[in-house]
Amino acid sequence: MKINHKLEKEFIRILQIKNWNRTTEEHNTLRKRNEIIMSQFEFNDGVYQKLERLNEMLLNEEKRIFVQYRAIEANAKLLVEKVLIDDYNIEIRMSCWNENYIRLIDPELDGDPFFETWNSFMGFQEKESYEPIDFTERSLTGDAPITKFDHCYSFHDLYYHHYDLTWFDICNIEEIWMDIKVDYQFFSKVDNSTT
Repeated sequence: MKINHKLEKEFIRILQIKNWNRTTEEHNTLRKRNEIIMSQFEFNDGVYQKLERLNEMLLNEEKRIFVQYRAIEANAKLLVEKVLIDDYNIEIRMSCWNENYIRLIDPELDGDPFFETWNSFMGFQEKESYEPIDFTERSLTGDAPITKFDHCYSFHDLYYHHYDLTWFDICNIEEIWMDIKVDYQFFSKVDNSTT
């Protein structure tokens, strides 16, 4: 595949900006770059194997996080019950890294994930134990036959909810970090009455 290094450097820079902070020009640059990439990208057995391995790894991480998430949630509910906090919020952040590819494009670029998303797979886990659910969808960025295996939510999230990633980018993911972020919330009202 022919890679435009200047466009890839711009892609990496823009992708690291939060979606809602990107300018219209930056969104257009991402779309242009992704059209070029997907016009050259070929699905083959190697690609399917990479995607299946990524999906399997993400499924295993969901299972690991599920246990910790439930423990944090139980503790937070107890804190609310004891009126030690007023409320809480628990979120899962998924960061994608591809240091080797980024260094190939520009040796000076490193140290940051190339993509981050807030992952909400726990919203679909209603039982006490983790239950695999198939989230297979057709891609928004191409009509690839990606239905050869069941997709966990985290894998589905990467290709279905983020137009800024292509299958090429997903195949180049080398490492995933998942963080559980907890906010303990404390509310107070100011007494504005006059005495």
